[in-house]
Amino acid sequence: MGIIISTKRISRSFLYCGILSLVLAVSSIIILATVSGMFPAVFPVFIIILFLTCPISLIFLFIAYRRGKSPPDIQTKIEFIKSQYKSFRLKDTSKAYVCMVCKRDIEINQDVHNCPNCHSYYHEEHLFQWLQVNTSCPVCSFDYYQNALKTRKKKK
Repeated sequence: MGIIISTKRISRSFLYCGILSLVLAVSSIIILATVSGMFPAVFPVFIIILFLTCPISLIFLFIAYRRGKSPPDIQTKIEFIKSQYKSFRLKDTSKAYVCMVCKRDIEINQDVHNCPNCHSYYHEEHLFQWLQVNTSCPVCSFDYYQNALKTRKKKK
């Protein structure tokens, strides 16, 4: 439960419902233990309450935990993008290629990337410097991270 409370973006209503259900379950156990000897007719009611509130509290707490997970940080995103989009070396000398970040010519045998959407070329280090600020292409706003997630889901 400490993990759930320490997350940053918890849906408070789910958390409160889960805690309330857990309190009801525990109080049912306590009441069941003390009253069952005196009132045997009440025993089945407390058993039903117990079996309803425990799973409900676990479901609410699990939902609150799942909603409270924070998104990945920028370094994690960039490493994921690097794993999905591989760099390559230019071999074609007939055309001049320009890095769209630094606006300088790309030399033969330099590591480069090109955008899958607009086919703009970038020096590898300049693209990943750009992606530190924004995970989309500087020219066409193609979102490298979201597209990489979609591609990974399709492969599974």
